[in-house]
Amino acid sequence: MAAFGLVLWRREVFRVRHGVRRAEITSRLPRFAGDNGFRSDPVERDIELPHPVFHLPRRNPRLVGVLRPTSGRPFVLGTPILDRDEGRGVVTHEFRPVLAVRLDRRLPHIYLEPTGVEPDPLAIAQRLSLEGDFDRWFTLLCPAGAVLTPDVMAAMIDHAGAWGAEIVDDWLLFRPPHESLLHLGPEEMRGVFALLDTVGGQFIAQTDGAVTTEPVARAARRLRPGFRWPALIALSAALFVMLFVVGLRLLAFALAG
Repeated sequence: MAAFGLVLWRREVFRVRHGVRRAEITSRLPRFAGDNGFRSDPVERDIELPHPVFHLPRRNPRLVGVLRPTSGRPFVLGTPILDRDEGRGVVTHEFRPVLAVRLDRRLPHIYLEPTGVEPDPLAIAQRLSLEGDFDRWFTLLCPAGAVLTPDVMAAMIDHAGAWGAEIVDDWLLFRPPHESLLHLGPEEMRGVFALLDTVGGQFIAQTDGAVTTEPVARAARRLRPGFRWPALIALSAALFVMLFVVGLRLLAFALAG
């Protein structure tokens, strides 16, 4: 996979919040893209990505601040957003940026999160402990039968840093530790594309060659949602308090009568 060169990402960060217009962010992308051989778009709709945002068509899902390469293996870098009516008007919600690259075939669902970051509540039995010191750096969740090769593990340890990764079907998604890529400095932006070149290259190497249409085994296709015990306990406690208060009021009413 060809290396991605980068001109310095300037320190004048592009803020979405705190009153700065989104237009001020996307207006600077064309220059950055032109300096580094990318194509930029302020917004893309009807984009094909395995992200929950794009399964909510009524909320105007879109990807903003989009960068794509003009040559080599395609990838897309951007921030998913959607609109939500909260009664007092429509509010725009941002999600963590995504760096996505298409693989040549489907792989089992694999979820990697840096150690110390609690992943989405997935079944604890799907956490896999690997040889060596990989567990010191990342939490691995995958269905039974899925395999993470030593080359991929080494690349994640050496280059991923605080980034997480996930494979969903034939998509490889990287998640940054920041709420926005717009706060990254020059060295961090170089690291983003080094991550794509090294770790992405290792995942891609596993899918190179003839594309197969054979489906991934059902048991290895998706991680299963885990049971949210804290939420259940909180709900039970709230219900108990509500019933207790109602009971006291009924008792007071009966005594008053």
